[in-house]
Amino acid sequence: MNAQFELPNELWAEVFGYLPPTELTNVHLTSRRFYALSHPVFFRSLVLDPDHHAMLGNRDFIGVLERYTAPHIRKNVRELTVSFRFGRLTRTQRARGVSVPLKGPMLESLQCFKHLRVLQCAFRNAETVDMATLGFSALPFLDKLTLSGCSLVCPASPTAQRIRVGHFAYTGIPRMEHLLRERRSHPDTGNESDSGVFRSFLSFLDPHTLHTLTLIPSFDVSPGAWLALDHDLYETFTELRKVDVTVDGPFLAPVRNFVEALPNVRDLILHGAFRNVREPSFSGAVFHPEAEAARSTGSLRSYTGPAEYLPIFAAGAPALTRVEITSASCFCHIRGALTQIPTQHMTQLSLVLPLGHIHEWIDADEPIASRLGEEGRTVADFFAWFPKLERLALKVTDNAAACDDEDGDNLDAFDVQLDSQLAIDVRGALSTIVRSVGVGVGVVVHWDVAERTAAVLPDLAELLAELSS
Repeated sequence: MNAQFELPNELWAEVFGYLPPTELTNVHLTSRRFYALSHPVFFRSLVLDPDHHAMLGNRDFIGVLERYTAPHIRKNVRELTVSFRFGRLTRTQRARGVSVPLKGPMLESLQCFKHLRVLQCAFRNAETVDMATLGFSALPFLDKLTLSGCSLVCPASPTAQRIRVGHFAYTGIPRMEHLLRERRSHPDTGNESDSGVFRSFLSFLDPHTLHTLTLIPSFDVSPGAWLALDHDLYETFTELRKVDVTVDGPFLAPVRNFVEALPNVRDLILHGAFRNVREPSFSGAVFHPEAEAARSTGSLRSYTGPAEYLPIFAAGAPALTRVEITSASCFCHIRGALTQIPTQHMTQLSLVLPLGHIHEWIDADEPIASRLGEEGRTVADFFAWFPKLERLALKVTDNAAACDDEDGDNLDAFDVQLDSQLAIDVRGALSTIVRSVGVGVGVVVHWDVAERTAAVLPDLAELLAELSS
């Protein structure tokens, strides 16, 4: 036998896992041994989409379901992508002279995949889906469950059968028209955060297995409104460690209430547009975070998001060790946000430096803050707030699209004058920063600039040698 066949079967299976489907088909036909080894890998990831199969020329989707749920195939499936966004011609299929809706057989087939680890389901936009009818609670533990495009509702009384999932992602979250219509028909429902008719997705997730939550709404939609439907369950999610939410400024209050109620949240990732806007929230009350006392989020260790949200969510986080600011802001803005949070234990800091404001990071005889009438704060003073800093990451950019700056509040930061002064400012700012953080702090600089901007920047090799010295 050739020496290449003497590799252990486990290694061959690992190698086959990196091959694309077309190449894996060739391996499948090479020999009996490779057929047996590649067969489980070949069906590790499947797609159940009537439109997809119809485009491939197969309109017998019921037959596809029967083949995929056969014992020798379903036992190998680890990742499954299901689309319920049927086209007009694929919502039903004629079988034995009867028109059969496909959604029911598709949902029933999901329970056959007992070794499933990752499930992605896409529904029609704004379709109302009752989670109790999906049957997902009968599935084994899932590493990740992604639901997108639908309005997820649950019975008013929480069910004992919960979905066991580690990472739950709800994307394309729509508006709540269906809920508003129910409220109009039930005017005496009481609390704004309790519809009296529906709950939301939290009531159907097992709080003892969920460790990561991702919420990405569609445009101008608040995920906090959906979270508020299950406000009485927040504290039960004791294993939830990481929360990734996209939320606009006017709807921060319910999201902050959710984060602060979680007993063991460690990592918080926030995105959002219109971050400086303070309008009436879902409850009808105007949210003024600067006027409210900071509440404790003592378990929070890491924050990633815009500077505008940092004091709102992390002011009561004494154990915070890592902050990554994703918005492009001026020096005074960043300094103002970081003065409102505990920094004594912070070891990692990431900042975005727009070239339009790069000159503000140069310490001169008259600091920027002094010229603005504030107490004198130099760059050296700024980094003195981080006595335990070990790593500083800087992203120098002229690209507004690369920053979490959708609302355009700081677009003037990208209005860069491309001349020789820019090179002087970049060299001076980086030199000031490296000199201010001191010895022992690792500084990493990421460059995200256009070619025409790079042409006027200082020579990076010379700049690196200068900074290293």
